[in-house]
Amino acid sequence: PDEQLTPEPVTSLVSQDVYARRRVLTLALKGKLSLTSDQFSQAVSDPDLYVRRTALRTIAAHKIQGVSAAVFQSLSDQENTVPCLAAVALAEIDDPEGIPRLLNAAFDPESTFQFHTRAVPESLKKLAAAEPGGTTLKTLLIPHLSSPRTQIRELAIYYFTLIGAPATSEVEQLLTHISSHDKSEYARELAIVNLRSSFGAT
Repeated sequence: PDEQLTPEPVTSLVSQDVYARRRVLTLALKGKLSLTSDQFSQAVSDPDLYVRRTALRTIAAHKIQGVSAAVFQSLSDQENTVPCLAAVALAEIDDPEGIPRLLNAAFDPESTFQFHTRAVPESLKKLAAAEPGGTTLKTLLIPHLSSPRTQIRELAIYYFTLIGAPATSEVEQLLTHISSHDKSEYARELAIVNLRSSFGAT
């Protein structure tokens, strides 16, 4: 809280001095410097990890628009914290592609535990709350309940425990089948949790 940031010109964003680039993004994060969407997109792909992280934090904190493509690309960054911050940013920017891109990244076999069980759930809860009933997100999740991949079924059911499964006959049948026949004990347990919360004493 006592940090004193020295002024830094926006042109430093293309400097070879990594600390100057970090200062520019930190000033932007604190609202003391304005950057364009193109400059944020550039920073999100910066070779320096801390520049990328701070750019994504700034995008989320200030709800920067026009940077979706760069944030989508960050979902596949090799450094684990960057996709997590990208997931957080996607919950704050207005793009209809955000939810499907986020789910695709979460269901990727290479996704990490921190990403698909920590960062993504927080974002999905915000995205679901932004739309009455969270209809779009729930509609996109339903087909994954019958995925042949165990991890995808488990995650889809887990996400429904956080945002509420739709109380439709289709979902009830899918959850009932999972609770009775799924080879994953975790999936069966979560299916029962969702049946109880969405359908009462089934």
